[in-house]
Amino acid sequence: MSCLNSRLFPVASRLILAALVTLCCLKAIPADPIQVTYKGKQGIFDISADRWILNPAYDSIGSVDANGFRIVGTNGKVGLMDQQYNWLLKPVFDSIP
Repeated sequence: MSCLNSRLFPVASRLILAALVTLCCLKAIPADPIQVTYKGKQGIFDISADRWILNPAYDSIGSVDANGFRIVGTNGKVGLMDQQYNWLLKPVFDSIP
């Protein structure tokens, strides 16, 4: 199955992903999962595995901090995920310092 699956992405998005795949092959960007914004929502897509790790359903996905955690926001609330994308704190908080 191609990571350019038409069920997941419209034509323009597939062209962008095709460019990313080409760049990955040229070693211009890492082949690690990438953060993607799709229809105004953010998610994490693993190009090499051809699958969403986090479906594009989040308002924000922060970078991994020094402790290996990331703040993820949805519906005006935030929560905390680990590096394996497991919820440590569900998104029920107004903020996490």
